[in-house]
Amino acid sequence: MSNKAKSLIKITLIYLLAFGAAAAFLVPLQLFGLIPDGSDSPRFLLDDGSYMADQRLLFVFLADFIAMVIIWLFSLHYKKNICLYDPYWGVSALLLIPAFYFINYPEAQFEFMHLIVLIPLCFWAIRRTVHWAGGFQHLDWNDWRYYKTRKRHPKLYHLFSFLWVMLVPTVLVYAGMIPFSQMTLPLDASEQQATHLLKAWMIIIGGVIIAVGAIYQWLADRDMARFREKIQNRNKNIDVGLWRHSRHPNYFGEILIWAGLFIASIPMFIVRNGVPVQAAAAVGAIMITLYFFWQSVPMMEKHLEENRPQYKQYKSVVISPIIPFKRKKTIGEADPNANMDFNKFH
Repeated sequence: MSNKAKSLIKITLIYLLAFGAAAAFLVPLQLFGLIPDGSDSPRFLLDDGSYMADQRLLFVFLADFIAMVIIWLFSLHYKKNICLYDPYWGVSALLLIPAFYFINYPEAQFEFMHLIVLIPLCFWAIRRTVHWAGGFQHLDWNDWRYYKTRKRHPKLYHLFSFLWVMLVPTVLVYAGMIPFSQMTLPLDASEQQATHLLKAWMIIIGGVIIAVGAIYQWLADRDMARFREKIQNRNKNIDVGLWRHSRHPNYFGEILIWAGLFIASIPMFIVRNGVPVQAAAAVGAIMITLYFFWQSVPMMEKHLEENRPQYKQYKSVVISPIIPFKRKKTIGEADPNANMDFNKFH
């Protein structure tokens, strides 16, 4: 058995342990009625129970946090290899789906229309995890992002890995998934027919956007994989397919997914007046977008510019970092692929 296969098996077992611990925390609380369900609301809650969802969301987040902490502890054991966390983004989003149905029981109801959102969302989460596994090497290998940080700040590396590498993305994904939690709660029969019609249309629109985003990201990753397979493309920048119109098209697909999920839940937030939940739902999609624009892209492009002098010229041709846009044409421009190994960093 290869070192990669052994490492993937170990990571799978670690994730089973982590999410098993999360379930061991959450399930008994719900089964024994220790999480308020809205039927006997404490006085500090609104009469219509609109703040009740906030408490449920808090318990699910605590379970998510427990799983994250366990993975962080194992990363310390494996030579401080925080690459262990890399698949968490997709895996946690996938497992939050049944968690929200469970925590919102008995009010939660599965509706056939939920499949319009669930199918592309699950496709994205599973494909994203499989894509990570394909590029993963082994537990003795560390990504350049983490290696540079560990080298520059060895004393703060534990704190950095916990807060910035793991906790921040965990919070972002969780906040981005909050809209689906509200989707599991049905509208009252007393609501106007127009509200039910609006809900149906927004789920359809949101689901289509999620599907477009998932397919777009898949195509971007496929273009990259095919580009890497060709020996003649070694030390060259990918400049084909979706990568001709933005430097990070995979991020654009991801942004569409979170935007679509929020759009699909908008009618539920119009009807339910839980202000904290509304704010968290909007902040989730917005913060994930800002995270890509202000953290992921600048960090990667700074690294590329430091190691590939021709990358600045490439940026002058493909002017958009994420959103697809028309390429800039210049007279007598040099080949932006010259002496570049951009593909190895995606």
